[in-house]
Amino acid sequence: MSVATKLSAQEHNVTGPDGHLAVQLSVQSGKPVYTVLYKGKVFLEPSPLGLQTNAGDFSTGMKITGSKAGKVDESYTLNRGKASRIHYRANELTLTLENEKKQSISVCFRVSNNDVAFRYLVPKQGETASIIIRKESTGFDFPARTTTFLTPQSDAMIGWKRTKPSYEEKYNADAPMDKPSQFGKGYTFPGLFRIGDDGWVLVSETGVDSRYCGSRLSEHQSGGLYTIAFPMPEENNGNGTAEPAFALPGATPWRTITVGETPAPIVETTVPWDVVKPLYETTHHYKFGKGTWSWILWQDRSINYDDQVKYVDLAAAMHFQYVLIDNWWDKNIGYERMEKLIKYAQGKGVDVFLWYSSSGYWNDIEQGPVNLMDNPIVRKREMKWLKSQGVKGIKVDFFGGDKQETMRLYEAILSDADDHGLMVIFHGCTLPRGWERMYPNFVGSEAVLASENLVFNQQSCDEEAFNACLHPFIRNTVGSMEFGGTFLNKRLNRGNDGGSIRRTTDAFQLATAVLFQNPIQNFALAPNNLSDAPPAALDFLKEVPVTWDETRYISGYPGKYVVLARRHGNTWYIAGISAEKQPLKLKLDLSMLAGKKADIYHDEQQKQVSVKKNGIFEVTLLPQGGFVITGNTQPPTQDSAYLFTYFTGNSKAGEAIRFAISKDGYNFSALNNNEPVILSEKISSTGGVRDPHILRGADGKTFYMVVTDMVSANGWNSNRAMVLLKSRDLVNWTSSVVNIQQRFPGNEDLLRVWAPQTIYDPVAKKYMVYWSMKHGKDPDKIYYAYANKDFTGLETAPEQLFFSPTNGACIDGDIVFKDGKYHLFFKTEGDGAGIKVAVSDRLTGGYRLIDKYVQQTKDPVEGAGVFKLNGKNEYILMYDVYTKGRYQFTRTTDLENFTVVDEEVTMDFHPRHGTVMPITAQEAARLMKEWGTGR
Repeated sequence: MSVATKLSAQEHNVTGPDGHLAVQLSVQSGKPVYTVLYKGKVFLEPSPLGLQTNAGDFSTGMKITGSKAGKVDESYTLNRGKASRIHYRANELTLTLENEKKQSISVCFRVSNNDVAFRYLVPKQGETASIIIRKESTGFDFPARTTTFLTPQSDAMIGWKRTKPSYEEKYNADAPMDKPSQFGKGYTFPGLFRIGDDGWVLVSETGVDSRYCGSRLSEHQSGGLYTIAFPMPEENNGNGTAEPAFALPGATPWRTITVGETPAPIVETTVPWDVVKPLYETTHHYKFGKGTWSWILWQDRSINYDDQVKYVDLAAAMHFQYVLIDNWWDKNIGYERMEKLIKYAQGKGVDVFLWYSSSGYWNDIEQGPVNLMDNPIVRKREMKWLKSQGVKGIKVDFFGGDKQETMRLYEAILSDADDHGLMVIFHGCTLPRGWERMYPNFVGSEAVLASENLVFNQQSCDEEAFNACLHPFIRNTVGSMEFGGTFLNKRLNRGNDGGSIRRTTDAFQLATAVLFQNPIQNFALAPNNLSDAPPAALDFLKEVPVTWDETRYISGYPGKYVVLARRHGNTWYIAGISAEKQPLKLKLDLSMLAGKKADIYHDEQQKQVSVKKNGIFEVTLLPQGGFVITGNTQPPTQDSAYLFTYFTGNSKAGEAIRFAISKDGYNFSALNNNEPVILSEKISSTGGVRDPHILRGADGKTFYMVVTDMVSANGWNSNRAMVLLKSRDLVNWTSSVVNIQQRFPGNEDLLRVWAPQTIYDPVAKKYMVYWSMKHGKDPDKIYYAYANKDFTGLETAPEQLFFSPTNGACIDGDIVFKDGKYHLFFKTEGDGAGIKVAVSDRLTGGYRLIDKYVQQTKDPVEGAGVFKLNGKNEYILMYDVYTKGRYQFTRTTDLENFTVVDEEVTMDFHPRHGTVMPITAQEAARLMKEWGTGR
C-alpha cells in the first residue's frame, strides 16, 4: 500500500496500512485543511489546520513547500493499560507549510488502520528560539448527520471550594451538534461522535507534558466545526498564562482521531500511547494492585487511627495489596502515629497510599496535608519521609485547571515521586494524555464524575448505569480511570442502613471492576461486607486482576449497554452491564472461549456454562444489572501436573538430564529411578550436561530444552558450548550442539558458556536463548541470541542482555513475564552472593536492578527457577542450596516478597540446578509409562 500520494503541489493524500483510512491534505485559499475518509465515506469534512503565534501567523496565506513520507513500525510493552504488547504500524506524511513572510512550520500526520494522529513541528524562526502559541486554528468539522457524546468544560473557580474545572461534569448522549454546552465553555477531551449510520469518531489529544497546556474542544461553530480551545484565563485563580509556550525547535502535542464503523476501534485504540515515548526511566519496580479506602463510605470521620486499622484488616482479609488513607490524616492521625499505622499495615502484608492536596493557593481547600506538593523544596522533603516509611504511593487532589503551569506541576510531582519510589494517583484533575507510557510511576487519574457522587446524592445513583455505560467508550478508552467504585453495600453510608440507595445489582458492580481500567483499584468495600456480601462476590474481587494483556469490544451502545472482554494471562474476563429499562437479550461472539467451559456471575445465577463451538453465547442483561464471565483459553486438561528437569552433581554420572513429576508442584517423584532420561554422551560434545531448562512452545505442543555442554571435572573454564533439544512428546528428543567460540567470531578469549534458558519473544516471534558467558578477565555477563526456526542453532550473534552494575559476575538467569514486565532472576558473585532480580518493560534490554537479595537463606545458593502454580495466582521461586545438597522452595504472589514453604515440599532425589514446567495429565501419564511412576 502506498504510504502517501502527491495529487498536486498543494494536495496530498496518506492512508493507513490497510488502505481503508485516508487523510487528504490541501491548501484552500491560503488555509491548510485536512479531510478524513474511511472506506471512501467522509468522516471529517475539510477541517482547518494552523497556528497563530507571537512569531508569525501560520494559519492563513500558507502554501505547501515540501513533503516527506515514511512508515512507522514499532512494538512496545505497556504494563498498565488495556493491552500489554502493542504493535503500532502507521504511514506518516510530513508537510512543510510556508506563510507569506517565508516563515515555515510542518504538520506531521500518522495514519494507522483506525487512528489518525497529527502535530505541528516548529523550527527556529530566524534568531527567534522561543514561541508563544496565541491560538490554534486546528479544527474537526463533522458531517451534518453527526450526533455527539460530550461532557462540558465548567466555568473556572466555581463549585466546592472553587476547585473547578476538574473534568467531573455530566455527559449528554446522542445530542445534536448545535445544542450549546452547559457552561458555554466547550467540551473536555475525549469527545465521541456518531456519524449517522456510517460509524464513530473519537477525538482527543496525547503527549501533553510540561511544554504545553491541556486543550479542549470549543463550542460548536458553523456547520459541524469544533476547534481547539486553550484554558480559560481564570483557571488557577488567574495564575499563569493560558497560552502555551515552548523553546524552538519544538512541537505541539498530538491530536488524535479514532475512526470505526463500529465502536470496536474506539474501545480498543492504543493511539494515546502509540505516538509518545517514556520521558524518564525508573530504577524502581512498581507493583500494581487493589486497595481499600475508608473515605468513600465512611467519609472524613473515618480518618482516625482505629478506623484505618479496620480498613487495613479489610485489605488483608481480601488479599489486597494496599490501603488508601485519605484527607486530614496529618491532623487526625499525625505523623508520629502514622508511622506506627504504616508499620501495622506492613505487618499485615498491606502497603500504604497517602492523600495530599496539590496546594492551597489556587482554591480554598483546607483538607490537609496542604501546601506540600506545589513547592519543590518542601515536596522533596515530604517524599523523603514517605520513602523512609515505606509508603508506596500518593494520591494528589484538587488541581487548578489545564494551564501549562499546572501541567508542569503534574510532571514535577511525578518526576520527584519516582526519585523516591512513589506511585502517583491524581484526583480532582485533568485527563491523562498518554501518561501511562510517558511516566513510569503514573497509576491513574480521576477526571470523571466518579464514585463519591454516588454517596453524595441519590440522583447520581439513579443515573449510575447510564454513566457507567459511557465510560468504556469515552473517558476510559484514552487513559486509566481512577473511579473508586465497586460497592457491595446496598445503602451508601457507614452502617449500610441510610444515605443514598444503590440501584444497580451486585453483578453490575463486579462487572465494573473489569470494565473500568486502572492499575491501582481502590474498591468501595467496607468491613461489614466480609459478613453481609455474597461470598462469591468477595472471592471474585480477591482474584480479579488490575492489569490486562488484551481488550476486545464485544457489543454495546454508549449510554445503553456495554460488553467488553479483557484478558489477563490465559484468563478472559467478559463483563457486561445495562442501563436499559427492559431486559436485553444478547447473542455474543465469545470466540476466544469457543467450545470451552466458563464461570458466570449473573444477577440470576452463578454457575458453570459452556460456550458453543462457534463461540456464540446467549445471555440476558437485566435493567441496571450485569454479568461477568471468566474462562481460560488453555484446554481443561492443561497444567494439571509438573515436570522437573535437573541434574544431580559434579560426577560424570550426575551430569545428565533427569526428570521428576508432581501433581501439586510441591511433592516430586523421580522418574526412571533417578537415572538419566537422555544420555549425555549422545547429545553433547564433552560427554556431560548440566543446568537443564525446559519450555513449552508458543503452539502448546512443542517442547524446547537447553543445557550446558560441560564436564565439571575438566575445570570451570573448560566449556564453550550448549546443547539445544526439541521434542513433540517429551520422550523423543532431537539435539544440536552450538559451540559459541566456533560459531561466532570475536570469542577467542571465551572461557565458559553456562546455564542457557529459552523464552518466546512475541514481538520477534522467535525463541530467544539467553545464558552467561565469561571472557578473559571480565566477569560473567548474560547474553542472548535468537534460535533458528528448527531450533538447531543460533541465527543471530550473541548480544549482551544484562551485566551487574557492581561489575561482579551474574549467572543462572531466569526470565519470568508478569504484569507487563520481564523479571530477570540471576545469581550474583563477588561482593556478596545470592539471587537478585532486574526488571524491564522489554525482553531484550533495559533491565533495572532491584538491589536486594530474594533468597530466604544465609546458605550459598544458585540456579534460581520460577514457575507458576496451576490455577493460582501464586509462583514458586526455587533455588539450589548447593552446599547443603537440597533445594529450597519459596512462594510469592508478586515476585517481590517470598515465604519459605520447605515443610510442604518432598522429593525422593537430590536435584541440582534445574527447572519446573507445568504439564497436562496426559503428558504426565506418557512420562510415567515411559520411565516409571510418580506421585
